[in-house]
Amino acid sequence: MCAPGAKSSSASKELRTWRKVVAVLTVSSMPLQLLLLLGALSEPPPLPEELPPGAAVPAEPVARPPVIRRIAVDVHRLEPELAAASRAAAREHARVLVVLGARWCEPCRALDAAFARESNRELLHDWRLVELDVDTLPPGPVLGLPLDTVPALVKLDPTGRPAGTLHGESLPAMEDAPAVDRLLRRFLRP
Repeated sequence: MCAPGAKSSSASKELRTWRKVVAVLTVSSMPLQLLLLLGALSEPPPLPEELPPGAAVPAEPVARPPVIRRIAVDVHRLEPELAAASRAAAREHARVLVVLGARWCEPCRALDAAFARESNRELLHDWRLVELDVDTLPPGPVLGLPLDTVPALVKLDPTGRPAGTLHGESLPAMEDAPAVDRLLRRFLRP
């Protein structure tokens, strides 16, 4: 039988040996990593005239506008600001969609991903998005509606009054992106 200290001494000796091996391997591979990095940095990208004849010249990435325009409002003046946003959107032949959610809400993040999906660009083109964090709202109903689940979607008419809501059981499993997109198409259609 071993003494209690003997086993830990052996383990710590083995640990020190492994640390030395790792240190040697790390230090010995640094020059190779440095050479690879310098080699990659020293060779400039090919100029267009060096490309083979007929090869396409790489284009600069084109910045695209966001899939949906987002509007910020003061939560302490919510109804008048939403009414003003709805009137402004109507002048652009657009409507306002209010999303009630929270940072801690997983389905809210999935819904946010749907608002960023390129495949939804055409659907969301005529909508303006107002995102409200329920944790920052004053207590009580929102837009005259009781708030019992998040996420909740409220589409507004051109005067800023609720024209339709969607929440709770009406929402599909948020990890099913195609189902979320179909739901948005049905809810937001003109």
